[in-house]
Amino acid sequence: ENLKKIEETLDVEVVQRKIAGKNLVGSIAYATNKGIALYRDIKEEELEEIKELFKVKHANIATVNRGNLYISSGLLANSNCLIVGQETTPIEIHNLQEAFGFI
Repeated sequence: ENLKKIEETLDVEVVQRKIAGKNLVGSIAYATNKGIALYRDIKEEELEEIKELFKVKHANIATVNRGNLYISSGLLANSNCLIVGQETTPIEIHNLQEAFGFI
């Protein structure tokens, strides 16, 4: 019933699911209109399903702040740029750039 209210209010499709067996989808995934950064334990098949669901070209496994799995805790992103936590390593930045289609 709550999902239906969200769909009607925001005029969007709402899908309730886990990612890599986890309920904290807002913490372990981050999406823009160009791509998605996802939790490292996700399987390739699930990554492709989520990519298709969001209708984006890019998706990649990523972490922030030296391996933090909760991507949203150290990331702000849109289709033009990303801002990461100060402990985020160069390889993590690269993975995020790939996830959002910047490279």
